[in-house]
Amino acid sequence: MTEVIKKIREVERSAEELIEKAREEARQTIEEAEAKGRQIAAEAQIEAGREAASLKEKVIEEARKEALLIGERAQKEAKNLEEAARKNLDKAVSFIVRRVVS
Repeated sequence: MTEVIKKIREVERSAEELIEKAREEARQTIEEAEAKGRQIAAEAQIEAGREAASLKEKVIEEARKEALLIGERAQKEAKNLEEAARKNLDKAVSFIVRRVVS
């Protein structure tokens, strides 16, 4: 009978050890998963920062190109207005000279 009780206690001890081992493994698995999750989140944040910087550079470059086009159009329009004004200047001078001479 004592032998049976010893065997039962051994089995109980073994079961408790297995349970404790399983708990420790579960704890380690959870810690590893949390660490991996933090790592993935950090990498995602870095990548998002890179993408945001790249997008910002693209937008700035497009804005520069658009500004150059607007500047070129403004210069052409100013040149056209200047040419039109010069033509009118000659007419205005002729008109004034005729008035003064008359």
